[in-house]
Amino acid sequence: MADPSGKDREVLSTLFEVTRHLNEGADLEAVLAVIAQAACRLVSADSASVLLLDERRESLLCRASHGLERHEVDCATFRVGEGLAGWSAAKSSTLRLPDASSDPRFKRLPGQDRSIRGFCCVPLTGREGTIGVMTVTSERAEAFDENDESILAFLAASVVKDVENARLYRLAVTDSLTGVYNRQYLSEQFPVEFERHRRYGDPLTVAIVDADHFKSINDRFGHTVGDSALRLLAHRCLETVREIDLVVRYGGEEFMLIFPQTNIAGGSEVAERLRERVAGEPLVSNDVRVHLTVSVGVAEMGPSDAEPKALIARADAALYAAKRAGRNRIEVAT
Repeated sequence: MADPSGKDREVLSTLFEVTRHLNEGADLEAVLAVIAQAACRLVSADSASVLLLDERRESLLCRASHGLERHEVDCATFRVGEGLAGWSAAKSSTLRLPDASSDPRFKRLPGQDRSIRGFCCVPLTGREGTIGVMTVTSERAEAFDENDESILAFLAASVVKDVENARLYRLAVTDSLTGVYNRQYLSEQFPVEFERHRRYGDPLTVAIVDADHFKSINDRFGHTVGDSALRLLAHRCLETVREIDLVVRYGGEEFMLIFPQTNIAGGSEVAERLRERVAGEPLVSNDVRVHLTVSVGVAEMGPSDAEPKALIARADAALYAAKRAGRNRIEVAT
């Protein structure tokens, strides 16, 4: 790769950082965030994003970004062949444009106010074929040249194997219905998190969230609406917690929230915020408004919790106390 500016050292530094994150057990989003930030820095872009194909390989979803507003990230979804990123994925081809806004394939996202002119998109192509794309944008026309394109293509080719492996692992530990972590991930990672917090004396809190009277929703509206309600409930959980917190589908209509470095007061506050939001905002599915409430049991790791299942058992007991007390409430384990 011709690189007179010495950016090859920055690329190697990025690859080292990606490897370090993977060795430390970082999740897929954390690895992709490193890549997006590096892409932005390497070619002096205003923003960068990494979009990966969904399980059906029909749509690109933004999994990490740098320089984008939150609403832009939420809207950055393209069907294969749609928009510039979708075209690049469909053709498995790099696309560099001096002025993207004048290209007929360009699709402006809802609420996108900033100008996008300079544009470059490179495919992430692995063993399975193209698994996604990496894009950079700039408000400046002709912002990216052939050397920038080569740098991005080299970066994409260098990280795609790690991204593909991390993606496959993420699919293995992700609940296919709701998109949050599944019990396999819980059994693998929670003991590690538990032991780390116990060793260093940091607080660790868990909450078990259960949808009240969920069977009646399935009985009344059918399982399609019930499944949609579960997906929306999972999304509410993800919106309410912090980035470092974990959301796991624990059972049929149960979710576990794991709050690292958080005491019982902090975990209870988040749980109450979630409870209020679910109760106050009906879930809409197929033109059906589903009024849902949740009961929550919260527990903080204590001296008596010799292993993870002891902490989970106390949170579970608090959950059942909330149900016995009338539901649509939280209870804290003693």
